[in-house]
Amino acid sequence: MKPILRWARCKRRTREGNEAERERAELLLEIRRTRDEWMRAQHLLDNVVEPELIDHAIYAVQAAQRKYEYLMKVARKQHLSVPPEEGLVRGAARTPAVDFQGHDGVRARSKGR
Repeated sequence: MKPILRWARCKRRTREGNEAERERAELLLEIRRTRDEWMRAQHLLDNVVEPELIDHAIYAVQAAQRKYEYLMKVARKQHLSVPPEEGLVRGAARTPAVDFQGHDGVRARSKGR
C-alpha cells in the first residue's frame, strides 16, 4: 500500500475516533449537568414552603430524575461507566416509587424501578 493511502486511512480513523470521544465526553457532561439539576430540584422540594410551588418542585424532581435515568441508559448502551458523585442517593435511578402530596391533596407518584 502506498504511504499516502496509509496516511489517509490513519487520518480518517483518528478523526472518527475523535468524534466518538467527543460525543462520549458530551454525554458524560450532560449526565453531570442533569445530576446537578436533579439535586437542585430535590433541594427545592425539601425547602419549598409555598403551596403553589410544591407541585412545581415535584414535577421538577420527576423530570430531572427521568432525564437522568434516560441518559444513564444511553451511557450503558455505549458501555460507558459513570463515576458516582457525592450527594446523589446510591441507586437513585432504581429507587422505589415515592409518593408526594401536593397542596391540593392530589398525590403524585414517581416511577421507581
